[in-house]
Amino acid sequence: MNFTKFIPVEVRLRWIKVVLVSAALSVCSAFLVSKSSCSTTGKGIGALLQTIGTFYTVLYAFATSVMWAQFTAIENQI
Repeated sequence: MNFTKFIPVEVRLRWIKVVLVSAALSVCSAFLVSKSSCSTTGKGIGALLQTIGTFYTVLYAFATSVMWAQFTAIENQI
């Protein structure tokens, strides 16, 4: 089944632009940032990513819990 027919062309073009711009920024930053400056900030970036991951995990667990409760409430009403 071809799912691309359900996604409008404007949306697909917008996402292609976003991916291309992010790839270009990634390549530019790789050339512009020196390796020595990255080695000193590696621990800080790792801690930041871990904190963001923890927040995402808690938010995802909360959303799953709320949805599960809604499914249970609907099941009880049926």
